[in-house]
Amino acid sequence: MDLERAQEILHAEETIPVTLNGERVWIESVDPSRKEVQVHLERDPNVRKSVSPQQLTEIQ
Repeated sequence: MDLERAQEILHAEETIPVTLNGERVWIESVDPSRKEVQVHLERDPNVRKSVSPQQLTEIQ
């Protein structure tokens, strides 16, 4: 995934499934200056990570 698509998913009205290493995550924010995406695990919102958008996969 690229940074622009992560931003689109963040602001989408519908839920768009995204995974990180096979685990479902929610995109919390996108930081264009650092080229990072902040996500949290769907199963545990307390587990937050900053990752490269290339690590994320959109499930179609």
